[in-house]
Amino acid sequence: MGRTVRIVGGASIVLAPLLFGIGDQVRMVADPPTEAGIVGEYGIEEATASLAMINANRATFVVASYLFYVAMLLTIPALLAIWRISVARAPRWAWTGAVLAMLFALGQVVHLVGHFAMSQVFAAHDDLTTAAELTLAAESNAFIMALFVPLYLVGLLATIPQAVGLRRARVIPLWATLCLVAGTVLFVVAGSTPATSAIWTVLLVTGLAPAASAMLRGAVDPAAPRTQPVAATA
Repeated sequence: MGRTVRIVGGASIVLAPLLFGIGDQVRMVADPPTEAGIVGEYGIEEATASLAMINANRATFVVASYLFYVAMLLTIPALLAIWRISVARAPRWAWTGAVLAMLFALGQVVHLVGHFAMSQVFAAHDDLTTAAELTLAAESNAFIMALFVPLYLVGLLATIPQAVGLRRARVIPLWATLCLVAGTVLFVVAGSTPATSAIWTVLLVTGLAPAASAMLRGAVDPAAPRTQPVAATA
């Protein structure tokens, strides 16, 4: 692997989840989650209040939008790097993780347009009640859900086969695998809150750090047979 490939791939492995996590925290500063937004009934009143908060904190919300945008772009070299250092020894897990991670990247595009872009547009509307009605209509639209659910929500699970593939390829240790699985399960089950988002970020960055290190050092030969040990098995 060339030096540039190793640097871009290795850095992306940890920067993608880190920027997602930071972006999520910034987003929640601009539009703090409420009980209704997490587990309760979310209707016109809650949607109107959310758009009002976004409008009042527009600069912060725009920063969050761009953080998610850059993180989405970094997902591509990250998934390619993870695939490359695990496919020779764990091909099925590597391919499964790569496909799901690509779905997640596509789902992020849907999320960027459907949430971040449209929220900025609707929040600037003169009639926030009407804008809230449009927001709810869009969120319940069958075609939008058909894009969002199989791409974004299913794609969130990509970290699990990636973790197993990296472990079977002897790139990351067991504790890193457990960090990645635990972080993914936590986020899928509990959703996005300041606490769960922070824990998810720490677990994913920590769990992926050995893979990033192996990529940066060129410690894994993608053409090596599965039986050959590598230096990242500590």
